[in-house]
Amino acid sequence: MSARRLALGAAQWGLDYGIANRTGRPDDAVVAEILRIARDAGVDTIDTAAAYGDSEAVIGRLVGADPYWKVVTKLRPDLFAPDRDASATARAARESLDASLRALQRDTLDAVLLHRWTDDQASRTAALDALEAAGSAGRVGRLGVSVLTAAEHARALAEPRIALVQCPAHLLDARFVAPGGPAPSAGAAIHTRSAFFQGVAFLDPSALPPHLEPARPPLAALRALARALDVAPAALWLAWALHLPTERVIVGCERAEQLAANLEALSHAAAVLDAVRDFAATRPDLPDAVLDPWRWPPRAPEAPPPPQTP
Repeated sequence: MSARRLALGAAQWGLDYGIANRTGRPDDAVVAEILRIARDAGVDTIDTAAAYGDSEAVIGRLVGADPYWKVVTKLRPDLFAPDRDASATARAARESLDASLRALQRDTLDAVLLHRWTDDQASRTAALDALEAAGSAGRVGRLGVSVLTAAEHARALAEPRIALVQCPAHLLDARFVAPGGPAPSAGAAIHTRSAFFQGVAFLDPSALPPHLEPARPPLAALRALARALDVAPAALWLAWALHLPTERVIVGCERAEQLAANLEALSHAAAVLDAVRDFAATRPDLPDAVLDPWRWPPRAPEAPPPPQTP
């Protein structure tokens, strides 16, 4: 299993992102070190979005037009606002793309995705027309969409102009991508996100928040399996994600040592794949309310530290 199939998820570079993130956004020096480690390992793709705070600007400062890196971004998520007609949608798509290109300091992007799927065909067509025109001008490579549900995923794969679909997929979620599914060459390519269940994979199963309680038994079983195999839990999750028929697996990180640990875990992924498959054959089906981070209750802010005594 090769690190070349990984992509760097850059949401954490512009936002405090992820349920297990306790360090917040990294500074430019940390991101530069993440990029160095990733490049040395053969990782060549970065996934970002207009909605990820100043993530695009960070990438622009540190990567710019470096041809080594493939950059995938997503247009603003409010593109399909109810009060926006098709003409206004096309204009908003062009403006969002222009802003992303400026922030990323690039003349062209390898892929640009709609951040949300819409069943409004007129609006969807207008946005895709705008991106297709940008593609003809050499500013955009592939057109794509990020989806939230399995139904959206199926509809996106049936859209002829969609060349890249991003969806969640991890060891406890088989709703989107099946191990025996078609290879990326058989239509739109697939990039998966949430390989570590947005960080839930690394939480103590005995201390999960109430809305994730149904995931406690399988998470505890995975911890026990990792101990029995003498590997980090990340090796199990990466083994599953990378054996799926996808083009890239997006892995977010806000610390350089986090990426280094994941790459070390990756070196053991092939050896544990059979055990992971055995686990997956008997895993429980968790409800959508557990599997979908967008359905989770808002994360409560952490209490401020107590005042120091003089």
